[in-house]
Amino acid sequence: MRLERQRSDGRCDFWEAKVNRRKRTLELTSGIVNVRNTRTTKTFTSSKDLSAALDKLTKAKLAAGFKEPTVIGSHFLPKPLPTNPVLEAAIREDRSVAGAYGVYADWLQGQDSPVGEWIAVAASLEKAPDPKKETRLQALTDALSLPTKDFATWGTRSGFFEWLRLENSNDWMAKEFDPVAFAEKLFATPLCAALEELRIGILRWDYNSEDVPAVLRVAGKHDWAKSLLRLHLGDVSGDIDMAHHSIGDVGDAITTSFPNLRWLKLHSGSQEWRGEGETFGIGGLALPALETLVIETCAMTKGRLAGLLSAKLPKLTALELWFGSIDRDADATAEDLEKLLDGTAFPAITKLGIVNQEFGGALIERLASSKLAPQLVSLDLSKSTLDSTTAPLLAEIADRFPKLESLNVNDNFLVDDDIAALTAAFKRTRVLEGSQDKLENAEDNYRYASVSE
Repeated sequence: MRLERQRSDGRCDFWEAKVNRRKRTLELTSGIVNVRNTRTTKTFTSSKDLSAALDKLTKAKLAAGFKEPTVIGSHFLPKPLPTNPVLEAAIREDRSVAGAYGVYADWLQGQDSPVGEWIAVAASLEKAPDPKKETRLQALTDALSLPTKDFATWGTRSGFFEWLRLENSNDWMAKEFDPVAFAEKLFATPLCAALEELRIGILRWDYNSEDVPAVLRVAGKHDWAKSLLRLHLGDVSGDIDMAHHSIGDVGDAITTSFPNLRWLKLHSGSQEWRGEGETFGIGGLALPALETLVIETCAMTKGRLAGLLSAKLPKLTALELWFGSIDRDADATAEDLEKLLDGTAFPAITKLGIVNQEFGGALIERLASSKLAPQLVSLDLSKSTLDSTTAPLLAEIADRFPKLESLNVNDNFLVDDDIAALTAAFKRTRVLEGSQDKLENAEDNYRYASVSE
């Protein structure tokens, strides 16, 4: 059992007792949460003595002001809010019709729920700031027990959520946090009626690869999910190592829950060391309306790439794929891109990114014969291994890209002469050189993808 007590300095004392009945031991840990702790173990001659000692210690701690901790996140939205599926459907039918939002807000106010006024005040604040209204909105937020910013953030349109981001930045190491129950309560509110974009960061660090797919399936139970337009999984800060963050096997869950997505971004490593099934799965995608797909990873394996290239994405026009280092978790090769570059997988592609890879000349050879090359308006080869040996090869095939408007070679191993040669060869194309700082730190001829962990 665990007991906690808040301190006047904002920190938290804790006391935890673990019982081993077989060995008749009582392990006691106490201290200040995330600061320090001490641990002692006591052995008893009988189970009766152990139970008596535990009971006495527990009563003493309760008398000293300790109490059982509240599971983080469980206090939000303690009771369901009123909803009207017919009025919600009317909003989603045409999100540009402001009147539909107002009708639903009026109906909600008629249900004696603070959420109706919350929507009205939020809509008003979209037009102009007003300190009094901001104070009122916070009071309504508290009355409704909406999640605090360390669990969820959002932006509104006409008072309803336009985008919603979930991340447990309060304590993502808390095993007891239940992200599925938390998401279920929030997704069921009328505020999600016209949600256009869902973003998910870290929910529980050690269980994120399980939590994210589960939360997606919970979302799929709600009507608004069928018209969601944008989804971003792995929406984490830049100081989180990619290899240490994973979003789980999400392909099927995305397809089932969000069939009308237009834009999808996945940011994930694989945490292969866990050895507990697929921690980053992208197979099974079938999204008939998807136009843009970004997959940022340092762990593009042959299997993951094959699963992606089997996806059914008939309207896909923009694709950005990251790979990773071949001496880490990324074993996909330039040869494995055949279905992509010959136009079989996604024939409508006009914007292509093959990013964070170590393919070198092997990729350029395949770009030269690619059926996609004549239709590309944008090509991104950033964060990779282009250097003075491969840049001339790329310059030689410039005429294969008659429509190319942008060529991104940022963060490679290029010198000024390489950039000049590419700029001269791609006469009608904007060459984005960015930074080539990797060259200064390269040892001999070692070339590497920018993000390997």
